[in-house]
Amino acid sequence: MTFAQTLFAALMGGVLAILGGFATHTWQALLKRNSLATAFRGEIYAIVENAKRRGYVEHYKSYLNIWKQGKTLGSRPSMFGINELTPENSAPIFYANLGDVGCLEARNCRDVVRFYSIFSGINQDIKAISLDMSIQATDLVALIEEDLKLWDEALQIAEDLENRLVDIGFVEWFILTKHLARWWNQKICENRIY
Repeated sequence: MTFAQTLFAALMGGVLAILGGFATHTWQALLKRNSLATAFRGEIYAIVENAKRRGYVEHYKSYLNIWKQGKTLGSRPSMFGINELTPENSAPIFYANLGDVGCLEARNCRDVVRFYSIFSGINQDIKAISLDMSIQATDLVALIEEDLKLWDEALQIAEDLENRLVDIGFVEWFILTKHLARWWNQKICENRIY
């Protein structure tokens, strides 16, 4: 083997090692991104379904209608376990992966953060409504009306995310490997490496 062939073989080995490292890193990043998307999709779905099945919106609307009529009640709307409610235990997957949300593409990241911000804010309002009896009925009406608008926004975000957070990343991996295979085949044909 000549010096040129040895040099070429060494260079090709280096290129393959770099490409292999890049491909491995890219694959791991895409797997992580896909896992996060699946986890967020599942948790968001669970939050929305729990709210629907438990009738929280209807529950709060019934109190809202009573307060709008100027009536008062001896109780406030509440949820089971509201005293122990914290953002971390109401959305454990989101808070456990907060540092990795940026792995999602920008639009998905923005919407995931917005959904959880709305959800957390509504939870805090519900906690305040149920525990702070000094809040006046007029303030309660304004608070619940705003929370219902925010919940409608959160439902729209959840629906959009349901469609977007499906197997993200694998399309990009397929395109990348297709281009790498095309490049490699072209180099083999140019250099007649067999």
